[in-house]
Amino acid sequence: MKKITGVFALVIILALLFTGCDLFGSSFNAADFVKGNIDSIYLGVHGKNFVDMVVDSEADLVAAHEEGLRVEADFFMQFFEIEAEYIPNAMINEIVELFREIYTHSKYEVGNAVKSGDTYLVSITIHPIDIIQNILENDFEPFLEDWYEMGDRGEFEEMSPEEFESKWARGIIDMIRGRMRSIGHLDPVTISVQVVLSTANRQNSYTIDEADFSRIDAYIIAYS
Repeated sequence: MKKITGVFALVIILALLFTGCDLFGSSFNAADFVKGNIDSIYLGVHGKNFVDMVVDSEADLVAAHEEGLRVEADFFMQFFEIEAEYIPNAMINEIVELFREIYTHSKYEVGNAVKSGDTYLVSITIHPIDIIQNILENDFEPFLEDWYEMGDRGEFEEMSPEEFESKWARGIIDMIRGRMRSIGHLDPVTISVQVVLSTANRQNSYTIDEADFSRIDAYIIAYS
């Protein structure tokens, strides 16, 4: 029988930590760099200024955005204990497309950058998307009660693992769809992230600190 543990590990997508060039003597706008990263990763918006700023090509940024959607879909399935190997690819793709739409509601404001040595500190105010939290607070318990009742009636006894898992997944997906029109945001959270200098391979470049980026990712969609 399915149950939610509420415990999960945050996935850090290293491929999404794009690098901004900053040869000594050239200008570098850390706030624009941070905003360009977030726009590219969550909205799939790859502005020309940002593309010119980073070493990645626009095709790389598009691919990273798509990979990010896949990772978020995997995370979602783990959170709701959906066994991906038992559900059809079409259903996984449906989850990916749902998150493509959810991410269009990403809301954030990037403040000014303050430089300290070779590091920039950039403030970001994030308005977490509330859809998952609303489901957990309002929809999931009644869904579980119905699920347990179906189990008590023996409705799952003749099901294959594929049928059982697909039915569970469909219920979760339908809850998401039911909340899409009322999607909103929680109270804003302001954090400070570091844009740090890297001299790897004898090239001077900037990147968003990995731990700080994971904090951004944790706030974009509220899971608790």
